[in-house]
Amino acid sequence: MTDRARLPNRRPSINVQVMLDGHGYTVTFNEDDPPREVFVDGGKDGSRLAAEMHDGAVAASLALQYGCPLDVLAGAMLRGAAGEAQSVLALACDVARGGP
Repeated sequence: MTDRARLPNRRPSINVQVMLDGHGYTVTFNEDDPPREVFVDGGKDGSRLAAEMHDGAVAASLALQYGCPLDVLAGAMLRGAAGEAQSVLALACDVARGGP
């Protein structure tokens, strides 16, 4: 097993506003290259959507910290026929890669 690349408690981050299916979300990731952490916000606090976004972002962050390349993670996310992101987490990965 690969060692986890632990991040400092305080680190610079980038916030990006994104839209998916007419809903706005805030995607936050660390400034380092490659990104090792992602946060997604936009669901109503306490809602199932907010919980799913939180847990998905934690899982993605851990994958990145254990060495999964961002391109591999982004490629594993649900995509439409033209390759467009079908989930907020897929869109967050695209943003972290410098996409939409």
